[in-house]
Formats: sequence, C-alpha cells, structure tokens
Amino acid sequence: MSLQINANGRTYDGIDAKIHLLGNEAREISGAAYGFARDHQNNYGLGSDEPTSYSMGVKQYEEGSMTMSMREVVAMENAAGDSKDITRMKPFATIFTYLNDNDEIVQDKVVWKFTNWGRELNIDDLGTGKEFTMHIISISRVQ
Repeated sequence: MSLQINANGRTYDGIDAKIHLLGNEAREISGAAYGFARDHQNNYGLGSDEPTSYSMGVKQYEEGSMTMSMREVVAMENAAGDSKDITRMKPFATIFTYLNDNDEIVQDKVVWKFTNWGRELNIDDLGTGKEFTMHIISISRVQ
C-alpha cells in the first residue's frame, strides 16, 4: 500500500515515512493530512498607511484525515472497546516520521480523534482504503 503524508501543505511519500498508532507501527495506513493556520493582522501607527508591526492569533487546526485499510479499521474498532465505535475513542497520539526535503528526519506528534465511521470495500482491489475525518487536538514536533 502506498503512503502519502500531507503536513501543512507539503506531501511526503511512504518510502520516507512511518506511522506509529496506539503504540504500534501502522503498516496499512495509505494517507494522512494534518495542519493548522494562524490569523495575522497588520498593526498601524497613528497617521501611517503602512503597517508598523503585525500580531498573530491562536492556532486554528484544520480538519485532518487518515486513510487506512479495512484490516486497520477493524484493529481500531477492537481498540475502541465493547462498543467498537471509533468515534467514541478518546483522543490518541499518532507519530509520523518522515524525511523532509533536506533529508532530515522529522517526527510530528498529532493528537486527534475520529469524527466519522464507515466501510469502503472494493472487491476488485483489496488494497483500497477508507478515508476518515479526524478532529485535531494538537500538533507538535517531536524531533
């Protein structure tokens, strides 16, 4: 299964990426996206038509996504306990490790939770994955 990670608008391929989820390496996740934006505002001095400085707002996390095989989905459902409802799982950390454009190892820690559930089966292509929408709690750089 081919993996692509989209982190703040940059895409990295699976040759350079590993994902750790609930303490184990997740081998059947084929895509993930996460990021945030921050509002910026120019500040003007009295009588000035050009900004003299700027200020920034708080981080506003975008909606994340994770695409995984049905085998990985069932493993997540089993981790969800008796209900098997992944949308009721508490937020969990996922560690994304990849090489950036400068061949430096980067580790991002994303704490998030599932907001939807579903099945997507394709009999002709058993490798097809289901994309899940993720509510992001935090994103931090581990390394």
